[in-house]
Amino acid sequence: MFQNIVNKYATTFTTTLFIISAVSGVFIFFHTAQDIFKAMHEWLSMVLLVPVVFHLYKNWNSFLTYFKRKTIYIPTAISLVAAIAFGAATMGGGGGNPMVRVFHAMENATVAEVAPLFDATADELTAKLTDAGFKVAGGDETLKTIAGNSGRSGRDIVFLVSSGK
Repeated sequence: MFQNIVNKYATTFTTTLFIISAVSGVFIFFHTAQDIFKAMHEWLSMVLLVPVVFHLYKNWNSFLTYFKRKTIYIPTAISLVAAIAFGAATMGGGGGNPMVRVFHAMENATVAEVAPLFDATADELTAKLTDAGFKVAGGDETLKTIAGNSGRSGRDIVFLVSSGK
């Protein structure tokens, strides 16, 4: 019975969960609807591991032929080099995604420092934040401090500040 279930569903579950993971990963990459896709992507990627193991079990002999033909080594080496490069680029805070660095710089900047980036004065940006429910003490306060004092996240305030609304 176990073998029948594996033969019948391992590949189809692997394929469909991979498609879901790929689609949600694209949405996350482009920072679209992350509140919907991030948790789904993380959890279903973990679930994907189960049918992948069954798929490998089902196709183990075929998988071994990659080693016999030596066709597994180049893709494995390229994948490992890419993983190491991405990992090294994000270690120590000096590298990584430049948008994350910009986000953190904005979050740690004051209202007066951020306002000119969006063709606004500190007073105009303070009014925008206040209208959106943020508690702003003054233009010398950082966005992160304002968000924290307002019970909101840095992400909320940076997205509001950078939106055209």
